[in-house]
Amino acid sequence: MGEVLKSGTVKQRAESVTLFWAIWRARNDLVWNQKSSTVNKIVASAKQSLTQWILAQNRSYNTLLQPQVKGDGVSYWVNPQLNTFKVSVDPAIFEDREEVGFGLVARDSDGRLIEPKAMIHSELVEPVLAETMGLKEALSWIEQMQWPQVTLESDCLVVVQAVRSSAPMRSHFGAFISECRNIMYRLNNVELLFVTRSVNMVAHHLTRESYALSGGRLDRWSISVSVTDCIEMDLSS
Repeated sequence: MGEVLKSGTVKQRAESVTLFWAIWRARNDLVWNQKSSTVNKIVASAKQSLTQWILAQNRSYNTLLQPQVKGDGVSYWVNPQLNTFKVSVDPAIFEDREEVGFGLVARDSDGRLIEPKAMIHSELVEPVLAETMGLKEALSWIEQMQWPQVTLESDCLVVVQAVRSSAPMRSHFGAFISECRNIMYRLNNVELLFVTRSVNMVAHHLTRESYALSGGRLDRWSISVSVTDCIEMDLSS
């Protein structure tokens, strides 16, 4: 590693330093939190962190971090246009069970609930990767349901802008971004928007409910009062 840091390319040095940092963080997790990690997870975390850092340093990407599409960055619920469905997605990381939950909700042009969905992924991942996986699940759901026109909302700006971008990303994060881009290209009927967390509370509550699913199925008749209350608050705002 010493030779790489001395005479390696800029890319090789960056990869080495990021890997050192990921190993150090895994060591601290083991010592202080009694949380062990695998080699694959440490390497994947290093690659993902480096990708995010490169994107953050890129000036052209920084300009993308400002709302660029009409409807980006809203802080209140907006009904979709007539004959358009709105799908919201949000992940939650359950560290005690080393799982990630996803909450998805589809609503019609009047803001009324069409279909809720919650699921569990049995592997612990970094937050931004969880956001990307959730977006991919939402797009796959839209494709499966064959809805005619959809507005898809996420409160993770980095992921939204990464999907909109055409920049290549050679990482685990980039692989999921590429899958999202491919599904959107196939569908050609999905508008992707960034919204604030306050607009995404219904999906957020559904995600929390996924914790108790254990492989079960959530439908519109089994959602909690907190979810229905959030929907009513959106409609009254």
